[in-house]
Amino acid sequence: MGALLHAGVSGWPSATLVRRTADRADVGEGCVDLTVASPRAGEVQLADYVPCDQATPCPDSLECNLSVGLCE
Repeated sequence: MGALLHAGVSGWPSATLVRRTADRADVGEGCVDLTVASPRAGEVQLADYVPCDQATPCPDSLECNLSVGLCE
């Protein structure tokens, strides 16, 4: 995660995590493969990083720097 943050952030950070399991069963003269996945998307909150734009204002104590889309 640190390497991703070091690369920089912009906009509204988000992440999608996928939990996946797979199994195989031999049946007769063949086999059956089963794969199940469950994705979950979510907003990522970073300390001291508050994105903004003209439609999404900053908290009262901050002002939006529209050139970088960041509350400062």
